[in-house]
Amino acid sequence: MIFLAQDSITTRHGVFLESLFYNGLCQSVALTVGEICGAKDVLCRVHSSCLSAHALGSISCDCSAQMDHAQARLIKARRGIIIWLEQEGRGNGHLAKMLAEPNKRLGLSQSAAYEAVGFRADARDYSDAVSILTHFKVASIVLLTNNPLKRRFLEESGVVVSRTIETPEATKKGERGHEPG
Repeated sequence: MIFLAQDSITTRHGVFLESLFYNGLCQSVALTVGEICGAKDVLCRVHSSCLSAHALGSISCDCSAQMDHAQARLIKARRGIIIWLEQEGRGNGHLAKMLAEPNKRLGLSQSAAYEAVGFRADARDYSDAVSILTHFKVASIVLLTNNPLKRRFLEESGVVVSRTIETPEATKKGERGHEPG
């Protein structure tokens, strides 16, 4: 993972420092606020890209609401990091998301919808998030997520997760092991 560039970015919630990284295949972005280098209990949201929600305005998922909540929470806390990973469609790509959507509308969970069209329920990998947290020398994080698998991956990769805070736009209860919101 190499660091490429850094600049400030203003969102509707406030000003963040935007840092761009490249792993040899794709880019990842870290939005930070406040001093996080060497800090403990840094609020952290690891967020996967979602073309449908972020760029096209789809309301079939809560991706935009989760990003919005994370930005507001970090600005209020005056310290934290949001890591944006190019992992569209739970790491399966946008095609998989498009193919799975009709099954989701028929009542299948997102996981089952992906599997019904031949993709993994969740193909995401959070190694780039680990590298970015290491780059900033973050000592420990408070993870903003509804996904216990994300926490497990980070902890098994050496990230100290002090605790987890569920995001209010919780994914449907029981899906892929997500805790109820």
